[in-house]
Amino acid sequence: MKALIVSGGRIPSRELLDEVLAGGVDLIIGADAGAGVLFREGIAMDLALGDFDSIEPGLLEQIRSQTPVITYQVRKNFTDTEAALEEAIERGATDITLLGATGNRLDHFIGNLGLLQKARSLGAKLLIRDDNNRIFLADAPQSIDAVSGWYISFFPLGRPIPDFTVENVKYPLDRHTLDFATTLTVSNEFLEGPARIRFSRGQVLVCISRD
Repeated sequence: MKALIVSGGRIPSRELLDEVLAGGVDLIIGADAGAGVLFREGIAMDLALGDFDSIEPGLLEQIRSQTPVITYQVRKNFTDTEAALEEAIERGATDITLLGATGNRLDHFIGNLGLLQKARSLGAKLLIRDDNNRIFLADAPQSIDAVSGWYISFFPLGRPIPDFTVENVKYPLDRHTLDFATTLTVSNEFLEGPARIRFSRGQVLVCISRD
């Protein structure tokens, strides 16, 4: 089951929204200001949730007239984006795209990176996207489809990862220790066909980006 969550960070372009929707979406959730983005774009939501401290009261009332709404207190022990992720998974989502998770607030962005791990622990796959980035978590060897003109970078999520191998990229690696304390694996480049990564344990943060 595929889900789309739009949160209150960087506003996705209409082109990006349309691209995600064209891939087939079964559940759409607007988190806080992300609900306002979806409403203004005329995209029907299955649910809007949040403390709504970042949305005008008049707009929230318009959303309420068309969409089920869950409201939280501003003082809480979780972010609206985390609540949206949990709600999506509880409703059966296993393949989730999260928009509006990047932006000016680096604290929120770092927290959202942690949600990649939370989603995986709950049996779901989470992809964070904006118009210039695609970020996901790999916990097993896999092929990664080439995206022409985009860069690909790798980071360990947690401990260093031994024996990390990258093939079919401009700068291949063979049994390298992937460590967060170096920029060696930033801004690699795709060749024709999919890139391939192999490692025996750990979790790899994969970032596909463009300027």
